[in-house]
Amino acid sequence: MSRLVSTLALITIVLGIASAANADFNDRSLKGRHTGTVSITESLPDGNGGSFDAQGDELLVLDFDAAGSISGTAVVTGRVPGTSSPAFHCTFALSGSYSVAPTGIVTTTLALSSSGCGSATVAMTMAIGAFKTQLNVIVDHVDTDPPGGVNAITGHGVLIKG
Repeated sequence: MSRLVSTLALITIVLGIASAANADFNDRSLKGRHTGTVSITESLPDGNGGSFDAQGDELLVLDFDAAGSISGTAVVTGRVPGTSSPAFHCTFALSGSYSVAPTGIVTTTLALSSSGCGSATVAMTMAIGAFKTQLNVIVDHVDTDPPGGVNAITGHGVLIKG
């Protein structure tokens, strides 16, 4: 269900961009700090052959250099349904690359590392919107080191420049 929601959100974002004035976006379209939250869901095994979804929030601070590189911080707090306290809280340093298509669609690959929480590689798709001050984010894929640290993670959110 969450993949369907993510796909529909991306289609809506793309249609919104396509209907905007013919903007010509490129890597220089993203410069400076963008911050915001991304809601994430991770499918975890329940021990009985099934699974359940753990929910989380990720505070992202991304610094774009207008030349295809990203650096920043990700603070992730996760919780298991039915519990009030966080199951985990991790702060990651991140770095990576991005590419902006002429349509304003941004593809990113980020390497996250933390002394207490391990490391991960995250692929995200973003869409530039709202006068180039807003980024609509969809988390496409997450790989961890060591492998198997996470299961299927999806997410979406908004980052604002400033």
